[in-house]
Amino acid sequence: MKDVEVVLLESLDYFKDSYIYHPVEYALMAGGKRLRPRILSLVGDIYRAPEEDLEVLMMALEWIHNYSLIHDDLPGMDDDNFRRGQLTLHKKFDEATAILAGDALLNGASELILRHSLSLEGARLKNFLQAGYLLLKAAGSHGMIQGQMVDLHPSLDQEDYMKKTNELFYAAFMIPLVLVEADGQERGDMELCGRSFGNLFQHKDDLDDQELDHYNKKDLVILREVMDKALERLESNRPEIKQLRKFIQEALYG
Repeated sequence: MKDVEVVLLESLDYFKDSYIYHPVEYALMAGGKRLRPRILSLVGDIYRAPEEDLEVLMMALEWIHNYSLIHDDLPGMDDDNFRRGQLTLHKKFDEATAILAGDALLNGASELILRHSLSLEGARLKNFLQAGYLLLKAAGSHGMIQGQMVDLHPSLDQEDYMKKTNELFYAAFMIPLVLVEADGQERGDMELCGRSFGNLFQHKDDLDDQELDHYNKKDLVILREVMDKALERLESNRPEIKQLRKFIQEALYG
């Protein structure tokens, strides 16, 4: 499997000869932890999912994540001037260009998925389309966008707040299992891992940003216990899951 940064750099060829190339490059290659595609890649390696399918979905996942950051930074939302140690896109270029760059990444993610599906057939095609659907649904109006709405409007149901971060992590953990048609028990345990990780990461992110923390200590203990037990069950069948456990520990507590 190629390194995540290599995959993302190669993905910029999609925007070649487009006027939006440089704004997208500025946003996409600004660094960051790349947690979502790294999780997808790691779980994909453990389950031996098709590498080409994984790479396309890694690109699409990180494009969607970056589109959400670009729009999140806009004056109408969080109105941030800096991200990852550099000017936000609307400050580097302008607000309209930032909106279009975000739109280009979101639409591009869908096109990547559909274009790659044209080269597949049979069970692999079916599994890939199901994985792509899972990703796009996670980013949609009942997923990440639902959480963003709660973030903007605190009077809405706070139980949906975590979706702004939780859903894309859920997709990263689950996509490889969809690609290989993993059984129901493994999918259930991996979903518990993904959602617990997403909620714990949002808690960490809120504390780092000195924002309102949506969890009390008891909730956090329960989340960690749920995730640890699910990892134990997964590891009993696949010893390689210990690599995922190590990654999770470093991401949350390292």
